Amino acid sequence: MENKKIAHKFYKEQKIALLTLRGDIDLIDFMTAFVNAWSDPDYIADCKGITDCRNCNFIFDETDIVKLIGMQKNSPKAILNDWAVLVDNPKSTAAANIYHLMNSGHNMGLFSTWKAATAFIQTDIEEPEIEDVQ
Repeated sequence: MENKKIAHKFYKEQKIALLTLRGDIDLIDFMTAFVNAWSDPDYIADCKGITDCRNCNFIFDETDIVKLIGMQKNSPKAILNDWAVLVDNPKSTAAANIYHLMNSGHNMGLFSTWKAATAFIQTDIEEPEIEDVQ
């Protein structure tokens, strides 16, 4: 199995986007994840989503989060619908909370389980294996 650092998947019928991040992730990696998803021909503009940051080590600080928010606010493809973020460690939780507090236009929730995240965005999609997310 290839160790994937950044991946995305779209569930067209349910209008759900999944972004998966694994390993050491810096600001460039995070921005690349969004740009890659936005460039995918299967991209769904008006959807809800999940960013899975479990098993992820963020290597950026508060100023990088401000840059990430700026990039998203300046993109016409940014999704502002309900968004669940899966976290499993204090640093990811803190980074996601800072992002949420600084980006009040985004209805976002932080969760530690797939079941809670999918309930927040009102879907019952099964959690994919990482090999299924590209």
